Amino acid sequence: MRRFVLGLMVCGAMGTSAAPAVAGDAWHDFWHGVKRDFHRNNCWPDPFVYPDRAGVIQPFAVQVQNGWRLQNLMADHHFDANSQQLTLAGKEKVRWILTQAPERFRTVFVQRGVNPEQTATRVDSVQQFAANLVPAGELPAVEETNLAPRGWPAEEINDTFVKYRTTARPPQLPDSTGEE
Repeated sequence: MRRFVLGLMVCGAMGTSAAPAVAGDAWHDFWHGVKRDFHRNNCWPDPFVYPDRAGVIQPFAVQVQNGWRLQNLMADHHFDANSQQLTLAGKEKVRWILTQAPERFRTVFVQRGVNPEQTATRVDSVQQFAANLVPAGELPAVEETNLAPRGWPAEEINDTFVKYRTTARPPQLPDSTGEE
């Protein structure tokens, strides 16, 4: 706004016909600046809305990525305790990840073992099984992670449901009074 007011004062003092050629360039630059500032002021919130939106959305993208990482986690129970080869449940989980998960989330995450050799055996087991599921030449991404699965032991869940069933009252119809 100051430029605009200053421009009006200069315009009145200078006059357009008395300005030399160099001042003409300055005059053109001045009016170009006035026009640019006018447009910036009139479109004010728009240039800043998109970076603000991106800043708000970014944490959600991180949460989605972490959720898929947890979903595609091959944990201890997916591997045989002695050989570290995939169990039947592990094979089905890898099959699901590579065929059913959205394509951009088809990375298999393998929980690290107690030592590097155990981890390498787990990763190799997953890669060998996965190589049979995908077209030749395409190897799926398999990554190690320190992520631990969330959940409870099946025995604890079973005990909870058994206790719930034993404490429930038997179903009983109300006494009939004969009135309708």
